[in-house]
Amino acid sequence: MSREGLLFAVLGCAACSGLWAAIDFRQTQERGFNRAVGERSCFQQENQSLRENLTFLESHQKDIDFLNEKGWFFPKNRLIAREFLEDLRPLLKEVSYQFDPEAVKELKENVSLKVTQISFETMSILDVEVYAFIENLLNQFPGVLILRDLILRRQEGEPHSIQGTVVVDWVAMEGKS
Repeated sequence: MSREGLLFAVLGCAACSGLWAAIDFRQTQERGFNRAVGERSCFQQENQSLRENLTFLESHQKDIDFLNEKGWFFPKNRLIAREFLEDLRPLLKEVSYQFDPEAVKELKENVSLKVTQISFETMSILDVEVYAFIENLLNQFPGVLILRDLILRRQEGEPHSIQGTVVVDWVAMEGKS
């Protein structure tokens, strides 16, 4: 092979390898560009979602403050609840209560509630006292309560009194780790 042929072969190989390197470089850059465009799209979607969440939180700030004040987002504390209930005791002639075991109710995939049923047995002279007890319980209890059952019975005989049964659900958010 002559010198010119060898030079031609070397230049041909160099041109082919240069072309191959250029094509590989283009494909690498194209993949990187597509990945960057995809990441940008994801960031834009996350940004939009965060903006919508922030708007929702701002528009419901009053409700969030109420739920926060009532203990919705914090673990339930039966000792604090007991102290509160002991402070309500003087409103009635007699009151006893029982906390049922806590149950977890799944609402959605990542949303669940902790529910504890509290049953009260009351006795008072007037039914107004029972209503005042329930009003104070629902408005001032350190947690969110849902009234489930209210039964008032007049007890005949001496002395006349009103017996009441009150059942509430104590509801709070379940903490997810």
